[in-house]
Amino acid sequence: MQSGLIYIMLKSIGEKLSKNFFSYRYDYREEWLRFVETLSSADDLDSLQIRVIRAIGNIVDSPAGTLWLETRGSFRLIESFNLTLPDAKPESADSSLVTAFAGGKTVIDLKALAAQGVALPAWATTGPPVWLAVPLVQINELVGFIVLAPPRAPLTLNWESFDLLRTVGRQVASYLMEEEATRALVDGESLIEYNKKFAFIVHDVKNLSSQLGMMVSNIRRYSDHPEFRADMIRTLENSVGRLNGLLSRLRSDGGSVRTREIIDPVPVVRAVASDLSREGNLELDLPEGELRVKMDAQDLSSVLTHLVTNAVEASRAGDVVKLRLKGQASHVVIDVEDMGPGMDPQFVRNELFKPLRSTKSRGHGIGAFQAREIVRGAGGDLEVISAPGRGTIIRIVLPRVDNSIETSSVQVSQKVAGV
Repeated sequence: MQSGLIYIMLKSIGEKLSKNFFSYRYDYREEWLRFVETLSSADDLDSLQIRVIRAIGNIVDSPAGTLWLETRGSFRLIESFNLTLPDAKPESADSSLVTAFAGGKTVIDLKALAAQGVALPAWATTGPPVWLAVPLVQINELVGFIVLAPPRAPLTLNWESFDLLRTVGRQVASYLMEEEATRALVDGESLIEYNKKFAFIVHDVKNLSSQLGMMVSNIRRYSDHPEFRADMIRTLENSVGRLNGLLSRLRSDGGSVRTREIIDPVPVVRAVASDLSREGNLELDLPEGELRVKMDAQDLSSVLTHLVTNAVEASRAGDVVKLRLKGQASHVVIDVEDMGPGMDPQFVRNELFKPLRSTKSRGHGIGAFQAREIVRGAGGDLEVISAPGRGTIIRIVLPRVDNSIETSSVQVSQKVAGV
């Protein structure tokens, strides 16, 4: 017992002596100035996400790395610098890698961790060489981490290196969270500005509704051709009804908020395909049996109409746009797939869902953002699977309210031509 206590005391004394009489490897003033310069240089055209990877990599002479941030309960690859990780799937908060950070107190040597028998994700074992994982901590909470490639020359790290990396990681986390808060504020202000513009449109729509009502009245009174008159009346009355419906949804008393209901999405998908079949070559793939999701049917129809229309516009003449629906154990998945030009990962991450940004000359840049928010409002999410030259799959994932066993794998496939 006494020998054990003596060993612990001697070890503690040794650590204190090594730290107080140790010849420091780093000039902290120079390291801090270089760190700040990398993050804040006005001449640096790289995004903040890339700059933080470079700034931490510079400390240990690493030429490449990736940034992962916590999003909706898991850690996702946000940005890469000179390093492409294959099969970089999100890391759950309880994965072996995230757990090894010990809440952000530990810089992980990935090879050493693997040598201890800890299971690493596939990208850490089958892809390009990776070296360190540096935690990003804010207010004692792990908000992300940076994975670094091996250094340019062999380098042995000690307690000083790890302390410096942890400290800089905390500073990086504050920069990233501040930028995220600023971005959210800017997006919110953009949406407020959009609503202000739309208020003027509502006024014009109201005037148009009144004018159409007057036209209907005049046709009833003066038209000399009964059949033509009846057809025009039906058309105009329908237009008036749709415009009044739009006005009711835009009222400030919450008319635009819809109560979610339990529906079978199959008829909604079928109806959208039928309405849009004349716009392009659609292929519909539906399961047998019924499914159940908790979402307003018109909201689901609006989202699907937007996604299918975009897919048709992105396709070449004669290309097939596939609309697939599949029931899983706990979710319902709807895929809209096109063989268009596709999108690169950076555009999907940074531009696709930005409100008020559009690549279309007549677009408002609100469609993709609004579609995702509607799906998230129903408890689901919108996923994008795309690559340049390989087309795009937009995937709607909705919770399945009955939580039943996966539907029959037998699918009913058909070409849509006025389904």
